[in-house]
Amino acid sequence: MGHAVDWLKREGFKIGVSRSPKWTRDELILACDVVARNGWQGLSASDPRIAELSELLQLLGAYPPEERAAEYRNRSGAAFKTLNIARWVPRGSP
Repeated sequence: MGHAVDWLKREGFKIGVSRSPKWTRDELILACDVVARNGWQGLSASDPRIAELSELLQLLGAYPPEERAAEYRNRSGAAFKTLNIARWVPRGSP
């Protein structure tokens, strides 16, 4: 499939990204900090701390714009990541 994409790009087609790239170490540390400050519980997309995290991740720009999907590090994605992080914290942890 990579060859087809390369050919289309050479022919002048603009190819969009369908998925956001993997989270970097720095991005995960920022998300873990938000979860830790929330008692190791995940947060909802409507939480203002998630809005702040999302904005920070987008400003951080760990990936160039052409490698980002339209929903790159949006509120829903950031909230989902905090829920995943919280899920992996052993119960009874500080």
